[in-house]
Amino acid sequence: MKVSLIAVGILLLAGTCSWAQVQRADNASRTAATVQRVDAATATANEGLSFDSHSEVDTDLGEQLPVSMVRGGLGAYVVADTGLFYTSNPTLANGGGRGDMYFLARGGAGIHPNLVDGLYLDAHVTQEVFQYAQFSSLNFTRFNAGGGLDYVFQDLGQLTVSVRYEYERYLDGGNLDEFYVNNAVNVLVTKQFLISDTQAIQVGWQGSWSVYAQPTSATRNSYDFWVGWRWRIIEPVELQTYYVVSLFHYPDDDNRVDLTQNVGGSVNYYLTKWAKISASANFGGNASTESFYNYTVVNLGGTLGLDIRF
Repeated sequence: MKVSLIAVGILLLAGTCSWAQVQRADNASRTAATVQRVDAATATANEGLSFDSHSEVDTDLGEQLPVSMVRGGLGAYVVADTGLFYTSNPTLANGGGRGDMYFLARGGAGIHPNLVDGLYLDAHVTQEVFQYAQFSSLNFTRFNAGGGLDYVFQDLGQLTVSVRYEYERYLDGGNLDEFYVNNAVNVLVTKQFLISDTQAIQVGWQGSWSVYAQPTSATRNSYDFWVGWRWRIIEPVELQTYYVVSLFHYPDDDNRVDLTQNVGGSVNYYLTKWAKISASANFGGNASTESFYNYTVVNLGGTLGLDIRF
């Protein structure tokens, strides 16, 4: 009888540890995913946009291709940003919880050469670090490597369709133990609409299907739609706003489905063509088929970002 009770206790402890790992994997990946989706919603191209509608420089340069779509060469780039944020709900808990400050640092590099006509190759690597002031147990790093193809339909106003394979690895911020790995196939469709020479709207859709994740209980597929607006008010100040809605499906968690919405904006000040400082605000809400996972969160902060293209 005593042996049976010990065995039951061990099984319960193992189940609790496994559930905690799944929760941490989901929370960390959802936090990082919010950053990625906001980036996508605000990543309007520079073509046709200027701070000055009468700029002689823009006229002399003639046709302006989006930086990422310039023909010729490898299309190599290096990006980096660092920022300090306040979040009202660092654990994404139902009921909110206690707020915290966190530090985000990110660096990446990639190539985007034009292969033929509208076809481009994409290959990239990114490293991210999330460090919390009080909830240090939430600290993590994320490594991402991916690649694929982009096709730009010039006759459709540069409608872009992308297919990518993405690898993600999450490590504990303290002991660097691995706690989540995900491999996914992503399909993206994006389109930019110029309102004027200083304003643009971008819409996009992305489907992401996990082909292998560890722990498997954290496996999820996601479907996102976003719209972003960019207004270059006056040199060198720019305003951006966005709305993102995401549907998450967890096939190994009783087919749980979450609907997440994020709305926010930022004011950007360009120090140079490749460096800017930003102040941003974001509100997010999640509604799940399992009410335990419902939450709301507010994020406020500022960043310094670099985007160097070769």
